[in-house]
Amino acid sequence: MPNLRTTWSHYLQKTRGNVALIVAFLAPILIASTGGVVDISLRLSTEQKLQALLDGAVLAGVSVDGTEPERMQSAVDFFEAVSVELSTPAAVNWAWDRNRQNPTLTAHASLTQPTIFLGIIGIDNMAVTARAAATTSRVWGDGCWMSMDEHRAHTIELHDDVKIEAPNCHFYGNSDHSFDVVDLHSCTNVLNARMVQTVGGGHHAGIDEDHCRGSLTDNIPSGVFLNAYVIADPIGHNIVHRAMELAGECVSGNSDESQGRTRGRGGRRGRGGRNSNGNHSGTIIEDDGTVLSPGAFCGRFEIRADTRFLPGTYFFHGNVKFRGAEIVGDGVTLVFADNVSFEWKDSQLILSAPTEGELAGMAILGLNDSDNNRIRDSLIDIQGVVYMPLAKIDWTNSSSNSYRSMSQVQHNWTAWIVEGAKWRGTGTIYLNFPDGDFDPDDRDYLGYPRELLNILPESNNLTAHLVY
Repeated sequence: MPNLRTTWSHYLQKTRGNVALIVAFLAPILIASTGGVVDISLRLSTEQKLQALLDGAVLAGVSVDGTEPERMQSAVDFFEAVSVELSTPAAVNWAWDRNRQNPTLTAHASLTQPTIFLGIIGIDNMAVTARAAATTSRVWGDGCWMSMDEHRAHTIELHDDVKIEAPNCHFYGNSDHSFDVVDLHSCTNVLNARMVQTVGGGHHAGIDEDHCRGSLTDNIPSGVFLNAYVIADPIGHNIVHRAMELAGECVSGNSDESQGRTRGRGGRRGRGGRNSNGNHSGTIIEDDGTVLSPGAFCGRFEIRADTRFLPGTYFFHGNVKFRGAEIVGDGVTLVFADNVSFEWKDSQLILSAPTEGELAGMAILGLNDSDNNRIRDSLIDIQGVVYMPLAKIDWTNSSSNSYRSMSQVQHNWTAWIVEGAKWRGTGTIYLNFPDGDFDPDDRDYLGYPRELLNILPESNNLTAHLVY
């Protein structure tokens, strides 16, 4: 039997040339296939880096509060600054996509990455691409103060030396007037609110830079965001029309002379009467401790003494005056006819709206188009909506009156929807609203209308996010 070792040695001698030839032929393929894994890994790494840089660029662009060209340029500048991390320059196409709900900044990038090993088999480079798109949505806040006139100047204005202290309240002016929609008139007036914004704008919020030493934020700490969104009336006039249908009619001849008497606990007499429909004719309450029941009040209505309103709806067909009185009531809605104006002077109005039913959250309703609604040195402590979208309010508060302390405004929230307002005097007027976002499930805020949740754009706060 032949020796095994001799036979194997003889075989190797015969095939040595063929093996060398095979190895020489397969070596490039083996190197390319093995090195190709490296090239592909490098490509994936470059693609991930390009995508991250492109995402950051579009987010940076849309986060800028400026025009579309300015925002796009910010994205371009951002990408040029960070693209030094790429070993190969990238070409980027930028565009705005307006087919979405909010304008969206898009970017498509590409670069050519040279290979290290795949060139052996003729693959000298690999294409790397990425695309990104980003947009912004505004942070929306709850309704607190809304001046709803569409075209008038001076819808939010302060006179004399008065301060509005409303640190959690959004002030919104719906007018598109380009002059003095927000007007502070002097360098001493202050509007301290969470947000102050208007559709139309104004010249430096009414403060003349030439004679005011401080900046605008000295008088309006939040600043003023101009060109805000136009917002339709969130409540709607129908709620007033439906309420008035329940009021009953005041027949002609119900004058202030047709008065009877009502008595309270002690104090002076109250005068009033009922007509044949059961509605009250002209009413004057002069007795402290008077308890008032819901109903319709025709003609003049005046309260000069401390009075408690029982829960329910009160309809007023004549002008309403409170003088030197404390008016209190829970679960109360006051509804004013179209031609009614009010004056509250040296009084305290401490009311809360119903928390259930169609009028839940509605404290005062009216469509009276009047310039004669006046508040004079009075504490307004209302939990509910004051919905008078056609009415102007003239509100004066003196530093000498007794209603100077925020602690006296106890209710958690008030929302004002009026045509416009002027604040005058030398004192501080407080508008109560909760700190932070509204929780409609919180028992303290029962009755807050969902129509007022998240309707006002907090225009200085933009949330940028990627679309893809």
